[in-house]
Amino acid sequence: MNVPRARTDISYSKEQLMFHEAIQLAVKQLSPFFIDGTDCIIRTKNTKTTYIKSANYPDPYPLPYPGITEDTCKIKTEKVRDQNIILIDDIYTKTVNIDEDCIQTLFNHGAKNVVLYSIAYTRRWTF
Repeated sequence: MNVPRARTDISYSKEQLMFHEAIQLAVKQLSPFFIDGTDCIIRTKNTKTTYIKSANYPDPYPLPYPGITEDTCKIKTEKVRDQNIILIDDIYTKTVNIDEDCIQTLFNHGAKNVVLYSIAYTRRWTF
């Protein structure tokens, strides 16, 4: 499954959701050894986009905080409980803790194990 983007899916164009689709295609190739869990964490409330800082880009949503995944996402507990999960994120930002919060949320919903894979990481982050 993937870490949800900062906004609800309807906030993005189809092209901006290609990472999600890429994960689904990869899982399909790995079936039956892996199960597609890309629908297990769905963002229901917008949050701050943490990798963009610009006066021209107003972003009134909340900064990440402990529990933000639980507060702003729908989790399909029945698909998470007792599962070994590979959680995938496109960009890991060390000081933001979104990935860590998402992992904790999965454990709170009964995940057996969670392994995080990130494609890239940010070297610097400031607000």
